[in-house]
Amino acid sequence: MLNNDAIICNGALITLSGTGGVSYVWNNGITNNTSFAPVSTGTYSVTGTDVNGCQNTSSQFVTVNSSPIVTATSNPLDGLICAGSNITLNGGGANTYTWSGNVTNGIAFAPTTSITYTVTGTDGNGCTNTATKSVTVKQLPSAPISNPTVIVYDGVSHNGLYQLGTGEDIFWFTAAAGTSIGALPSQTIVGKKEAYAEARLIAAPYCVSASRSLVSVEITPKPLTIKNITIADKPYDGNTVATINGTPAYDGLVAADASIATVQGGPSFNFDTKDVGTNKPVTVTGYTAPSTNYTLTQPTGLTAAITPKPITITGITGDTKVYDGNITATVTGAPVYTGLVAGETLTVVGTATYNFADKNAGTAKPITVAGFTAPNGNYTLSSQPTGLTGNITPKLLTITGTIPDRMYDASTNTPGLSLNIVPIAGDNVSISRTGATFDNANAGVNKDINVIGLSIVPGGDAANYYLASTTAIIKGTIKPLQINIVAIDATKTELDPDPPFTYQPVSLLGTDLFTGALSRFPGEAPGDYPMTLGSLSAGSNYFLNFTPAKLTIKPLVTNYIFEVPNAFTPNQDSYNDELKIIKNYRVTGLNYFRIYNRTGQLVFETNNLAQGWNGRKMGDMSGNVLESDLYIWVAEFTNMNDAGPVKKTGSVLLLK
Repeated sequence: MLNNDAIICNGALITLSGTGGVSYVWNNGITNNTSFAPVSTGTYSVTGTDVNGCQNTSSQFVTVNSSPIVTATSNPLDGLICAGSNITLNGGGANTYTWSGNVTNGIAFAPTTSITYTVTGTDGNGCTNTATKSVTVKQLPSAPISNPTVIVYDGVSHNGLYQLGTGEDIFWFTAAAGTSIGALPSQTIVGKKEAYAEARLIAAPYCVSASRSLVSVEITPKPLTIKNITIADKPYDGNTVATINGTPAYDGLVAADASIATVQGGPSFNFDTKDVGTNKPVTVTGYTAPSTNYTLTQPTGLTAAITPKPITITGITGDTKVYDGNITATVTGAPVYTGLVAGETLTVVGTATYNFADKNAGTAKPITVAGFTAPNGNYTLSSQPTGLTGNITPKLLTITGTIPDRMYDASTNTPGLSLNIVPIAGDNVSISRTGATFDNANAGVNKDINVIGLSIVPGGDAANYYLASTTAIIKGTIKPLQINIVAIDATKTELDPDPPFTYQPVSLLGTDLFTGALSRFPGEAPGDYPMTLGSLSAGSNYFLNFTPAKLTIKPLVTNYIFEVPNAFTPNQDSYNDELKIIKNYRVTGLNYFRIYNRTGQLVFETNNLAQGWNGRKMGDMSGNVLESDLYIWVAEFTNMNDAGPVKKTGSVLLLK
């Protein structure tokens, strides 16, 4: 059995297989069931033999279609493009085309590197063939390298400098973008010329640099100075204006400008300050350059001297002062300088001193002046002021005094009184008195002491002082006299009135008397009670040192009382509202008082003998009174009769 007629493309494989026998022989050297590639259209015959050796033949017609002639072209035709530019690839000679590199036939794209593309064309029989097209991608040239040119003015023309790569040409523009054509920048005078430069490949595809470089040439001004001048010295006149000697000329002109002879501008010359000095620097301003091709530096290093002006001091007179033990004088008025430059008002400086010939009081005493100085280095002081006189008046002598504190003695005596004066240190002055007494005999702090008959003892420095009065008041203190009050112990029976409290006998001065009486700590329970000074007093002239005694209260009974009522009514009617312990003074303390309900639950507890139960459960914030019922109480307490605590129990009926 053979295949039906077969159609294939040139170069394609086909497999011929015989069936119905056990072996097969093909003409044209074909092997049964083995692929081969026919080169032309034709018929292939096979002879098949079965198991009995019988044979038969059959044939197969194979049509071989030729492959299409495929072409590959590009736009641009030469396949040369610049980086970033598009190219279009087109296949020909077939019906459909498939390009390598994901290229679409007839659609522009921008390859990034040089490469050969392959196109596969398919005709109407489904037969294919290939063709290739090489694409060369030229990298864009870099923009020209700009070397900015800055030249100091020299009177010669200069061009802008740049660098190009090999195989490149340069084109000039007026802007970084656009088509406005420019030119190579060139400059002769001070100023700056600029143009934008673009690089292009000399050979196809004539790629252009992606950007443009700014190429420039700049002429900067040439520095000039002024020569041939000096500064003249001057006396101090209160301003900084200076004058020159010589004729100024430019120093540094280029050859092309050598004919410029006259210096331009309206110059001024000024010392650094108006003040006196030697080799003082002078600043020059106002000279100008002959053209914009130059910058002018004003002359420097010029110096000259300003000499000082003589002045004197007026405006002060001698004054009067109170004697102070030294020769220092005082003046009135304000010192002023005479002879200052017009328009200057300067404060007088210097540490001036004014001195009398001696320290003693007197009138029209001559004053010597020293220490004034010139206000600044612009002046010299001719002399210190002369012809001044002043007065020294005696000093008031103030009297104070000290006296030791003394105890009250019912007199106004002032033992130990010492009068003090404060003369000028080093002066020999003393005073005297005829008497001094306290204003009264009573104890007190800062009491007045009346001093009489005061006078200055003649001699020494006495003539330089005076007293405001012949009397003075000095302060002193009389302390209260301390006496001892020693109390005597007393006794009584419980509930009896207190006996009189007594103390050991003591005497007061003169007609002074005691008032008031001793007292004691409160309480009526049997025991000892300390005595106190109470209201006992000897008056403000005495201080009582108290030695206490005691009052002993003896007990009237010997048994303690500790009872609890058997019922109460906490209904807030102000009668029997609390359950309280009934006791006497022989009960000394409560360890606990506890109340339980009939289920054994604790509803109240205290260790305070004065605290009662209000019928409410401890911790119950509602404040509700418990149910009417019988409650059990247990107490443990101490007393004067028993050595240890006593425990008692009982019941109480709560009624609402």
